[in-house]
Amino acid sequence: MNTLVLIPAYNAAEPLKVLLPEVVKQCPVLVVDDGSKDNTRKTAIDSGVECVTHEVNRGKGEALLTGFRWASEKGFTHVITIDADGQHSPIDLPAMLLSESDLTIGYREFKFGTMPLARIVSNTLTSLICSFAIGKRVRDSQSGYRKVKLSTLEGFKPHFKGFQFETELLLHAAGKKKCSIGHVPIKTIYNGGVSHIRHFYDTTAFIRAILRYLWTTK
Repeated sequence: MNTLVLIPAYNAAEPLKVLLPEVVKQCPVLVVDDGSKDNTRKTAIDSGVECVTHEVNRGKGEALLTGFRWASEKGFTHVITIDADGQHSPIDLPAMLLSESDLTIGYREFKFGTMPLARIVSNTLTSLICSFAIGKRVRDSQSGYRKVKLSTLEGFKPHFKGFQFETELLLHAAGKKKCSIGHVPIKTIYNGGVSHIRHFYDTTAFIRAILRYLWTTK
């Protein structure tokens, strides 16, 4: 198992200064700088990790696709995706690395005091809907902390380039490809950083992704 940590990043120079030194100790790392206006690329290079840059911001989904293609070309078999905003802890990497499932999801504790109420509600509902759609339990459908076996992406043709790309990936891998799903508990971290999620748009995009999946798998 040859694993790469993939970090899609947009204007994330400051949190990357803290995150990268801890991650690079455990695994090879690729940062995809998605059109940042700050020193994201410089921070990655100064930390001694590989960096691919989009000239303009294309969205998280496109950044992940770029990273998956790079990883495949370099001979990696698995990719662990970590968000750049500091909400995913490197402490949880060893357990993710050990998982042998085709798709491993790092799941958070949906608990008052550790997660905002709106997130508890949205995460619970979307996880239930995804579980129903694919016939397998999904404990945290919105978690971006995942380990993906690259061969499960064969035939994957996403329609969304933003955050719902990850929902489509989940539906493709666990639903259409019938891949195994594993779950690893991870720290629940909300650091007060700026969220790039647009709630109305991403909610409607989630619904469209589910409906498309159900329609195409009849």
